[in-house]
Amino acid sequence: AVVGLSSEPDLLNPLLSSSATAGLVFAELHDGLTDLDESLTYAPGIARAWETAPAGRSITYHLKPWCWSDGAPLTARDVVGSLALFKDERVASSRRGLYQDVLGAVALDDSTVRYDLARRVPDPVQATWHQLLPWHVVGALDPAAVASWPINRRPLSSGAFVLESWTPNRELVLARNPRYPGAPARLDRVVFRIVPEEATRLLMLETSELDLVDGIRPDAARRLEQTRDR
Repeated sequence: AVVGLSSEPDLLNPLLSSSATAGLVFAELHDGLTDLDESLTYAPGIARAWETAPAGRSITYHLKPWCWSDGAPLTARDVVGSLALFKDERVASSRRGLYQDVLGAVALDDSTVRYDLARRVPDPVQATWHQLLPWHVVGALDPAAVASWPINRRPLSSGAFVLESWTPNRELVLARNPRYPGAPARLDRVVFRIVPEEATRLLMLETSELDLVDGIRPDAARRLEQTRDR
């Protein structure tokens, strides 16, 4: 599938990325402990199950066997380290404030992680959701130098796709992740093509150079429907 984007991601590190485009691409590379299903209810992702303590001050996740796209196992250590980075003042992530009610996380064993909460919250799963980073790669890096980490443009994947290539201001190519422990992606590849001009994106959609374009204005959508019906 070839998807038209108006701009490319700023970077593909969830600690720092701020563009909507980065979020769209990273969603194809990343699986979380949980995921929202079609009814907007949290369903198992990398975590197979979880339970909240009776007092509501902690939540414990039980992980499935999982791995990163380089073959390294994804364990509770990755989860604990990722949360610590989001909360680290040296990283200065714009998402740091989302976890003010989360005191921290503890790896009880390789496949079990407990989040401790500062207070009882309405939805502990939502309060503890965050992206994961490969601790075997980032654990030895300086958090204060996060803006220059290699994974900013060459991320590992825990999801159904891996980043195959990134040609600045032109395109990003994702390929099916052969090590993905979940259901394989239905597509072999997804190409995100950078086309800043809206008129050009629409023309490329009409001529089948693009398969999908997001954010089409209503008047343009009506014109495309008329073109399709001819």
